Amino acid sequence: MKDIRLLKLNISKGGQATGAIMGIVVVGAMLAIGLLVNSKIFGAINQDTFTAAENTTLTNVRTNVNTGFDVGSIIPIVLVFAVVVALFAGFRGR
Repeated sequence: MKDIRLLKLNISKGGQATGAIMGIVVVGAMLAIGLLVNSKIFGAINQDTFTAAENTTLTNVRTNVNTGFDVGSIIPIVLVFAVVVALFAGFRGR
């Protein structure tokens, strides 16, 4: 069978590593900015006139958002691991 390639990219290993590092930096910056915005928004909500049900709803929303950030913080770790694996796989192929 013939090898059909729809898109052929010539990217050096250094370019791939640079792209991966930039991806890690961007994801980290997005998480930091998201946490800052999250804290500012939840800090600006005045809860003085809230009922018990509204307080419960706000607490649930805050918990779910923070859980999302907890899961999101794993992404840079996975990306670093992927870069390390890719580098070792590249060295093995030489």
